[in-house]
Amino acid sequence: MQGPNDIDDETLERYRAYLSLLAGSKVDPWLRQRVDASDLVQQTLLDALERRDQFRGSSEGEFLAWLRTILSNNLIEALRPGQTGRSTELFSRRRDLSVVSTH
Repeated sequence: MQGPNDIDDETLERYRAYLSLLAGSKVDPWLRQRVDASDLVQQTLLDALERRDQFRGSSEGEFLAWLRTILSNNLIEALRPGQTGRSTELFSRRRDLSVVSTH
């Protein structure tokens, strides 16, 4: 990982399984009716691609920490009080990563 310019949809797809594992461990069974782990992962990948210019690291460890932060923030957003059904609304703008990467 050299920097933000190296972040593209192919790079992010390599981390999908890792993020899925993390999301699955963060979303307890009682939360699954409000938050879908796969939605969290997809939103995290989309946000990372859209915000790649904000990544300031250069190592894979820094990149993974950045992805974990985005994932955690998406989970927090989905679980905000009064956000019943927010998961669907929050992730309604999901798009194919290849569409965003052309920007």
